[in-house]
Amino acid sequence: MSGPEEKLGAPGATPEPEKPPPEQEDYGKIKLIIPMIPGFLTWARELEGRALLDPLWTRRSVGGRMAVVSLLGAIVGLVGFGGWRLLEPRPAPELPAVYTLRVVPVGEDGSPVEDATVRASVGNEAQQVTGGWEVEIPRTKVPADGRITVWAKDSTAAQGRASLKLGRDPSPSIEVPLRARATTVRGTIVDTAGRALGGAQVSVLGFGDEMQVTNSSGTFVLQAHRSPGERVRVHVEHSALGAVDEYCFAGSSDCYIELGP
Repeated sequence: MSGPEEKLGAPGATPEPEKPPPEQEDYGKIKLIIPMIPGFLTWARELEGRALLDPLWTRRSVGGRMAVVSLLGAIVGLVGFGGWRLLEPRPAPELPAVYTLRVVPVGEDGSPVEDATVRASVGNEAQQVTGGWEVEIPRTKVPADGRITVWAKDSTAAQGRASLKLGRDPSPSIEVPLRARATTVRGTIVDTAGRALGGAQVSVLGFGDEMQVTNSSGTFVLQAHRSPGERVRVHVEHSALGAVDEYCFAGSSDCYIELGP
């Protein structure tokens, strides 16, 4: 019968030295500590000698010897049972290679908004999924501080943004609150000759408490209370020229309103 099989390496290759088992490594560390024990005992004897010279040191000397013995026991126990591994620095936590960020735009009532567009400061194009959007972000595109920003906007021009810091979670989520942007309606009041008309009272119909009085330039700027592009009914009055209602468009260029007898 043949003997036990031998593992043969590549011709001419130098065999790698076998790594000793962890128990043997721990025993080697104990052997390094054993020669230190006489030094600790010598220190304890010196404390005892002080006590013989000064009675006030007696209790401190006994306490010192007990502290040394306890310290030695702790060190030997720590090394002997492999606890020294607790003192080794732990590797940094592994970060995901790709983040799948879930984005949920929400309206002023707190409900999710479906007709929105979403984009992030880094990562791929947002994809709509059930209940929100998802953005895949490779770790290589994440800034050093891990912080990114997400923007969202709906069909009524309500918009918002939110920020978060990416960490170990590969599937973080964030809500983006959408708020209606303050849209104005602006224009100029003129007379029948096309001259700017001062002293005219201008307001958006239904919001008379926000009325403005034009100056010599005849201009006004009011809150539209409408989304950009929507029609806004503007009411104009003048003590000498009467009143008129005209439609302007929210957020657009100046609206000229003619007032005359």
